[in-house]
Amino acid sequence: MDVDKAKPTDMPPTLDLCCLSSYLLPNALTWQAIHLSDIEKDEPVLYDELLHRYHLLPHSESQPAAVSPLHDLHRQALKGNLKSIFELSEHYQQGKEIDKDQYLSFRLVKYAAEQGYQKAFSVLGKYHAYGIGTQQNLHEAAHWFQKTDIRDAEILALLAYCHHNGVGVPKDETKAYDLWLDAADQGHSEGFRFCQIAAEAGYARGQFTLGHFYQHGIGIPVNIQEALRLFHQSAEQNYVHAQCRLGILYSEGNYGIERDPVVAVQWFRLAADQNDSLALHWLAHYFEMGDGVEQNKDEAARMFRELAQCTANYPKGDPASQFRLAALLLDQEYAGYNPKEGLQWLQKAAQQNDRKSQSTLAMLYCDGFEDIVKQNLKEARRWFRKAAEQGDAVAQYYLGEMYFDGNGVTENLKAAFRWYKLASETGYFRAVQKVAHCYINGIGTPKNESGGYKMLASLAFHGDAEAGTLLRSAAVSGNPAAEYGMFAYHYHHQDLETGYRWLEKSADHGHAEALYTQATRYAADGDSEQKLHYYRLAAEKGNVEAQYDLGLALEDVFDKKAPTNEEAFKWMKAAADQGHARANYCLGNFYRSGTWVDSDPYKAFEHYSKAASMGDADGIDRLGECYLDGTAVPVNEHLAFQYFECAAQLGNPKGLCNLGLCHLHGIGCRQDTTIAFQWILRAADTGDPIVFKILQELGLDVNQLSAGYRRSQEVWSKATGDRLGGVFDKIFDKSKRSIVPRPPKVEEQ
Repeated sequence: MDVDKAKPTDMPPTLDLCCLSSYLLPNALTWQAIHLSDIEKDEPVLYDELLHRYHLLPHSESQPAAVSPLHDLHRQALKGNLKSIFELSEHYQQGKEIDKDQYLSFRLVKYAAEQGYQKAFSVLGKYHAYGIGTQQNLHEAAHWFQKTDIRDAEILALLAYCHHNGVGVPKDETKAYDLWLDAADQGHSEGFRFCQIAAEAGYARGQFTLGHFYQHGIGIPVNIQEALRLFHQSAEQNYVHAQCRLGILYSEGNYGIERDPVVAVQWFRLAADQNDSLALHWLAHYFEMGDGVEQNKDEAARMFRELAQCTANYPKGDPASQFRLAALLLDQEYAGYNPKEGLQWLQKAAQQNDRKSQSTLAMLYCDGFEDIVKQNLKEARRWFRKAAEQGDAVAQYYLGEMYFDGNGVTENLKAAFRWYKLASETGYFRAVQKVAHCYINGIGTPKNESGGYKMLASLAFHGDAEAGTLLRSAAVSGNPAAEYGMFAYHYHHQDLETGYRWLEKSADHGHAEALYTQATRYAADGDSEQKLHYYRLAAEKGNVEAQYDLGLALEDVFDKKAPTNEEAFKWMKAAADQGHARANYCLGNFYRSGTWVDSDPYKAFEHYSKAASMGDADGIDRLGECYLDGTAVPVNEHLAFQYFECAAQLGNPKGLCNLGLCHLHGIGCRQDTTIAFQWILRAADTGDPIVFKILQELGLDVNQLSAGYRRSQEVWSKATGDRLGGVFDKIFDKSKRSIVPRPPKVEEQ
């Protein structure tokens, strides 16, 4: 294990206790008051050292009795208080408010652990594992790790190493694999490598966990085919979680996997035979719907009932299965219709915070249901709120209705709009109607005709006849926002001629979005003069996209080498001030390169940070470069790595490339050429010309890296270097040399 070994420092000279006893220490701490403590009897040398350190702490001459927290910590430690001894060890280990002394820190934490202070067990294990204040001793580390209840990722990984190699514990590779995988599940930085070790050994759980990493792109580019292969390997070893995962993948048909309910049912059956509750729930769903298997609602009810009762995972029963069972029993078309039992299961699920059950129960209280539920608007509101606060769109909408109509609650139009808006954000049709109505009429919210009519246009496009009538009526009367809505409606229906007539009317009436859309039309037609004209009109009305695009357009029109371009900078800044992510990124580039403004790395960092906070992948990547190069911030390779990783997960080509180079050189992470080249290949596959410029500068044979090379060359040849790339700059000082990495060595069997 490659760790730095910290050598114990020489002990400072001990003091004559007789001499010390003549002192009157601050706050009346005397030798006579403390000499009977446990630490003095058990560890007199350590006690003497602590007393000496206490005496050396700065004391106030004007207030000799004053005690700081650090003074008090020493006093309590000298009295033998184990909690204080442990906390004091942290101060000496980290150098908090006192000179750092790892040797003393080790002795303190060792004493606390040996006296039975449990929090010290894990820390002492780590001190032994890494050689902090003592010689590295993995046998001792394993001993203390086994005594502690703390199981963080770091401890799990170290224990796994010990079990794998038989250091301090019996050699047990299966236990080592499980511990490594537990560490990976807790997000250990080496989690992917741990999964690889277990998977390559043929361990079913390791294959499943590695497949999970590939499926979700955890520390590695997403690779669904590899994930499927690993899931199949694990499932064929009868690993229940892999069988269930395959069932879900074939059920949902996501990730480019063709939906196959028959295959899904086969995997769910295998997992359900091993008492997997999730698989059994899915299987019951298939029997209820008759999808992939012959419909059998009685069998579905039996399975749901089995899960609805007490299980190992759900002592009060699985709420999702309770809800599905209730839905079946409350269905009048089901032969086993039993509303009384259905209501009981619905109430049980609702009490377990199942939002669908809460919303359904509220609906029953709203209107009453047969003879078993009496109308109770107070109960309806209570259950709607519970479900709404968990994000249930139906509940949010009906809670809005209650506030809007004053039904069972005091009328509150602002509260009504707030709930309508939340429900509309999920696409709930009725809520969208209400929000549009509120915007147009200024009910419960400031008036926003443009937003309201755009929503009506969307509703009309999806077949809402009432929305279409309202939209047309307002447009015919000359409302610019409604005219723009009519353009959107006809555009979606591909009636461009009619749509453009409405667009021109709206633009003539000065509607900002219509003006911006006109600009984009002229941009597509290559009419630069009209494009700039309409961009300016829209930008002057505050349209943020027009301001940003106008800034970009003026950037193209004028030479970047010119000393200034006040108008381009003005509009880019206006968009940035309105919170436009890309505008902030571009301003960052202006300040970074000194384009039309004085170069200012601190302002560049500020704007990159704003862009990154809004999710702009280029801004996130630039922050990584700042932390790597020390631009406006201290160099921090670990933070740089994290920013590159975030940008890569968003699919940013440079972020993918930079993350690969981090893995290649061990920048902020462990060096791993296998992972590095997976990220670099992913970057090359984007066909981004900048990526290939970087790779060529590094001496990599990009022709061999990816089929995306030819595509990138075509893109590059069609564009100017200024527009796409700017001035190419080296990202990593460590990467200036020519690098031709070799694939990892495959050992012969």
